[in-house]
Amino acid sequence: MKQRTDNERLLADVLTPETDSEFSANVLAATLRGVRRQRHARQLRRYGGALAVLLAVAFTASLVLRQSVKPELVQVPQPLSYQLVVSQPLTASQWVTTEPLTSNQSIVSTATSQLVQTVAGGFEEIGDDKLLSLAAPQIVALVRRGPNEAELIFVSPLPENSDSHQN
Repeated sequence: MKQRTDNERLLADVLTPETDSEFSANVLAATLRGVRRQRHARQLRRYGGALAVLLAVAFTASLVLRQSVKPELVQVPQPLSYQLVVSQPLTASQWVTTEPLTSNQSIVSTATSQLVQTVAGGFEEIGDDKLLSLAAPQIVALVRRGPNEAELIFVSPLPENSDSHQN
């Protein structure tokens, strides 16, 4: 007698009907479990996708709202590029008037101005220390207005009997 190969035995086992009733019930239960698992996976994907879309919309809305609400910036006043001068009309005591001369009055003028002649050259540039030493008997302060601008201010001393406290 001839021995059957493994493939032939497997084919014979598959094609022969099983008489076991439990086998059919087990196959049906396994099939139903697989179908339920697939249905649950589809529902999870559907609800998970909807949840992901809602989270994306909420995140985008929070970014947009955060950008639209900006804190108020404190504005530092800029230095003015002009100097405002407030003027008013002169009072009657400040007006200067002239009166015509009478016939017996005359004006005699003599030259009282002196002629000053300057010589070219002879100028030298002095530094801050030299400038302060030239103003030595007086109290002065050198105030810088910019990189190339300074102002020399003469400070008047306090009176001897003042009650103010000095630092």
